[in-house]
Amino acid sequence: MLMRMCEKFTGCRVLTYCLMSNHFHILLEVTPVPEGGISDALLMERLGVFYGEAQVAAIAREMEEAAAVRERG
Repeated sequence: MLMRMCEKFTGCRVLTYCLMSNHFHILLEVTPVPEGGISDALLMERLGVFYGEAQVAAIAREMEEAAAVRERG
C-alpha cells in the first residue's frame, strides 16, 4: 500500500517489483516533469495521498501567504 501511495505522490509508475529476504528490486517508469514544474493544484492533489484535507488546506494557505510576501518584495 505504501508503495502505491508513493507512486501516486511522485507521479512515477511501478512496472514490477520483487521482494527478497533482505532487499527488494523495483522497476519504475519515471514520467518527465512538465517544463516549469508541477502546478500548485497538482502538488495539493498529490499531498492528499499522505495528508488529510485539513492539512492540505493549511499547506495551501501557507503557500498563498508565501506567494503574497514574495509579491510585496
